[in-house]
Amino acid sequence: MDVISLDLEDASLAVRLLRGWWHGRKDEGFLPPSPAREPGPHVTDILYDLMERSGLVKASKPLTDDNTDGLLRATVGFAWEDIVGDILGRRAQILSQARVERDGIIGSIDGLDAKSGLIEEWKATWMSEATAWERNFRWLAQIKAYLACTGMDTAILRVLHVSPYPRSRSYRLTFTQNEIDENWLMLLNHHRWLTSRGLLYGGGEKKES
Repeated sequence: MDVISLDLEDASLAVRLLRGWWHGRKDEGFLPPSPAREPGPHVTDILYDLMERSGLVKASKPLTDDNTDGLLRATVGFAWEDIVGDILGRRAQILSQARVERDGIIGSIDGLDAKSGLIEEWKATWMSEATAWERNFRWLAQIKAYLACTGMDTAILRVLHVSPYPRSRSYRLTFTQNEIDENWLMLLNHHRWLTSRGLLYGGGEKKES
């Protein structure tokens, strides 16, 4: 994997626009309404299940009113996606939540350049810049899955680091074809394992195992 750090035009973008986003949303409820999700297995469903069963993450708690930490993190994540999507949608031909599919598995890419086909993923995290995001298995596996669906080898990752103070960083990631193929085979095999045992509904939600 090759990584190139990209400079944003506005160094204070994260802080300034997050504040504006919150003031515009706060009277509408804590979380923005989620768009209707297409039935079928999604990249993120398969990836989360794989990570849970492998012990890489704990089972996530539902976003209920008493899960304040989860609601906060989800809200910041939605905000960052809204902000970046709005900016890039105006400056370039970036399509938000672009749908892709391969082998019956659906992906929803945060941003897709309609002209070049370059994909973008926008992530918010409490990890500081000092924490090597290159070790974030979930982010990289998700990006490589979308590259497998689009036939590309390069993606833009835009990260909002919330801690110790909000700061945004962007990176251009280029993967080898072997890295992309191995990652897709991993997800595809887990998808087949789940469906062979009836552990996925049509909407990608897990049954009790």
